[in-house]
Amino acid sequence: MIYNSYQIADIMGVNVSTIKRWTDSGKLSCQQTPGGHRKFHLNDLTNFIRKNKKFEESIKIDYLFSKNNKLIKSINNLDTVYLYNYCYKELIVGYKDDFISICNALILKGHPLHLIFDEILL
Repeated sequence: MIYNSYQIADIMGVNVSTIKRWTDSGKLSCQQTPGGHRKFHLNDLTNFIRKNKKFEESIKIDYLFSKNNKLIKSINNLDTVYLYNYCYKELIVGYKDDFISICNALILKGHPLHLIFDEILL
């Protein structure tokens, strides 16, 4: 998935001008469109978080899930049983975007990839 500056600001819990300052100073990587719009890959954000540990706790994944509190709590606590069942149901009916958002949120929250793959995907 590709995010814009406003989405990244929502996820990080900061103002969009802060995101612009971070990109202008080189702290947060992004791709710029020919029109000057900033576009962010998940890797850009995870690299920023790894370098700036103080922001790990401020990640707001509720932006990605429309206030689904049970899902947000399961991601934060890595409730693999709930996440496995939720992902299975979403994928069976063809909601791949929800599945991708869950994987992105797990990665943003710093959950180990091997755990995500072993406990949820496999």
